[in-house]
Amino acid sequence: MLVNLLLGLATFTAIYFFGDKMMLAFTKDPEVIRIGKEYLLIMGGFFIVHGGLNVFNGALRGSWRYPVPNGSKHHLSLADTHSPRLLV
Repeated sequence: MLVNLLLGLATFTAIYFFGDKMMLAFTKDPEVIRIGKEYLLIMGGFFIVHGGLNVFNGALRGSWRYPVPNGSKHHLSLADTHSPRLLV
C-alpha cells in the first residue's frame, strides 16, 4: 500500500510540475494544454485512490474469503475470485 501511495504521489507531482510539457506532445494550442493539464491533475488524484482499492481487492482475493450474508448455506470457490457467485 505504501509503494502504491508513493508512486501515486510521484505521478501526481510529475503532472503538477511537467503536465504542460506532457501535453505539448499532443498539441501546441495553449488553451488545450491548460485544460489538459487540469484534466491530468484531476485524474492523477483519483489514481491514488484507485490504486488503494486495487490493494484492498488483492488482499480480499488473497485471503480466499468473501463475506456472505449471515445464515447462508452458500460458499464461494477459488474459481470465483474475479466474479464471485453463490454456489449451492
